Amino acid sequence: MLWLMMAAAGWATATVWMVLWLRQRRHVRIAWRVASQAVEERKHAMYRVALMMLRSPDDAQDAVSDALETTWRRILNIRNLDALPTYLMRCTINACHAVLRKRKRETTAEDVSAWLPPALPETPVWMYLGGLPHKYRLPLQLPAAR
Repeated sequence: MLWLMMAAAGWATATVWMVLWLRQRRHVRIAWRVASQAVEERKHAMYRVALMMLRSPDDAQDAVSDALETTWRRILNIRNLDALPTYLMRCTINACHAVLRKRKRETTAEDVSAWLPPALPETPVWMYLGGLPHKYRLPLQLPAAR
């Protein structure tokens, strides 16, 4: 494949392409190495931040893993690898916000029952009907009279 490229584009162009390809591979290896080191140094801090925001160990672990996944996917788009620790923390905070948004959308019946006022004793329907004007009460009482 490389020989075809060299023959088609000329030796000089192929050499430039090869140098750029090697440089990119070197950049990728350096990025992975720096990212691995930054994750090892910051993993406990990331978990502490997530745990403080979410107050649940399981959700905190999920948020940290989501942050790491986001960082791994976008590692080559980071221009300055010195900013990687800050990027990791920011991804962790964003993942925590996503979990909190998801929690806000999902409410269980147990949570709702805590907010409701205490149940009142049941009142028969005919007592409510007695308070309505006659023209509104009559259509409601007719089906009950059958």
